[in-house]
Amino acid sequence: PPADTDADIDVEFETADRELAEAELLASGGEFEGAIESTIRTISLYERLESRSSSSRRAARGAGDASHLLARLRLSEEAGDGPVGAEMAAHAAGDARHAYARASHRRGEAEALVTVSSALITLAHRRAADGTAEPSRSGAPNFRAVRAAKEAQAIALKLGESGLLANAHFTAARAHALNEKSEQALQAAAWAASSFEKCGDRLSQAFAVFFSAQI
Repeated sequence: PPADTDADIDVEFETADRELAEAELLASGGEFEGAIESTIRTISLYERLESRSSSSRRAARGAGDASHLLARLRLSEEAGDGPVGAEMAAHAAGDARHAYARASHRRGEAEALVTVSSALITLAHRRAADGTAEPSRSGAPNFRAVRAAKEAQAIALKLGESGLLANAHFTAARAHALNEKSEQALQAAAWAASSFEKCGDRLSQAFAVFFSAQI
């Protein structure tokens, strides 16, 4: 078959971008099932473009955005399906992290890692509620949540963005608390509160302070 022209590639990018926008619109309207279906199609479109076009970073960034949206949809209570939904969310967020890495989008990586950690925290809680938790295993969600949060903190520190750093710290606090590491949890929560204050997010700062009080 003839090679793809730049015009062909541009049309396919427009299609993928339009599909992603449609998925976001459906999600904002609470139509989670349709949003998930549209997002899965979008991921396939971007991944195909990444393997065929010279604009591989653009395609990888799109795949990251779509995978991250899918993770958030899976993680939402409305679209959740118990431990299965949380595990699927963690997997999708992990895919987003790797796609952002291919696109050299470090902020996206950190944001995706925060979502990975959040999904794993949710998964650990849901497995505990079901009586299927395995807290002592290194591959258990509670330990993986800490690793993901620490990676997010490391990237956010290098980028120096207060909002991103605050979210990474707060997620780390939650992950440490899940593992009953009170000292580490309190330290991360204090960092989160300070970072939220720097970026003027008083509500999130209050949540971080309240979380410390709960610990």
